[in-house]
Amino acid sequence: KWNLKQLLMEEWGVSEEDASYFMGLYSDPNFFANLEPYPAAQMGVLLLRAMGFSVSMNTARPLGCAEVTHEWVKRHFGRLPRRVNILGWSGKVLAIADSGAVLHLDDHAATVRDINLYKRTRAKLKPCPWNRTGEVNKEDELRHGWLEFLALAMRNK
Repeated sequence: KWNLKQLLMEEWGVSEEDASYFMGLYSDPNFFANLEPYPAAQMGVLLLRAMGFSVSMNTARPLGCAEVTHEWVKRHFGRLPRRVNILGWSGKVLAIADSGAVLHLDDHAATVRDINLYKRTRAKLKPCPWNRTGEVNKEDELRHGWLEFLALAMRNK
């Protein structure tokens, strides 16, 4: 099972004080209610739906944020996708690998690496400042985010 506070301190070099502050934010549903989606995510989801893809969303948000997360998805994406899975940190990888998805886009290198070990779903890494170069295989890194992911989706249709 994941210990997010420990991960923040040991893997990302966050001080114990800052990690504790983040954990307080992370457990507060209002924190998630006010976040904006990634740039281009709304257009990307609309384009995938228009191309006939069934879109599911997976999040590592705490289970106590389920209601806020469903409202957030409706507000930013117009309607709920086929599934919105609130998996918490510990259940995310296996749930995605077993989801039947053809492609998965993620912002966390370790998740992409672990999903690809199962060889059931192809995961790609969205460029983000918290991911270090070399954490995943080069072919699993996206350099152009959503546009590159959409091109891959069309090739896999």
